[in-house]
Amino acid sequence: MRSEVARRRREERNVEASKPAYVLENEVLDLVVGERVREAVATLCDDEREAISLAYFGGHTYVDVAALLGVPEGTIKGRIRSGLARLRVTLVEAGIDPLAANSLTS
Repeated sequence: MRSEVARRRREERNVEASKPAYVLENEVLDLVVGERVREAVATLCDDEREAISLAYFGGHTYVDVAALLGVPEGTIKGRIRSGLARLRVTLVEAGIDPLAANSLTS
């Protein structure tokens, strides 16, 4: 059993080591972009962050978010809209084009 576990670990290491450079580069880029997005989301006010988190990361509609938070639908739509606009500005300032997948501009 131990030899089987050791063999699997060796195979996993070999697979990781044989990845093409562009695959590793994309994985690193994804990590960097993800970290910058988390930092940008953290700069939002609590109301915007909560609405966006529930809608985009929680998979809820704005109607669901309004019901969950006990806030009018129009207010939630406004919070999401203003929060996304602020996120876009923050990401562009951080060198990320939010409209292009996996792209750092700097």
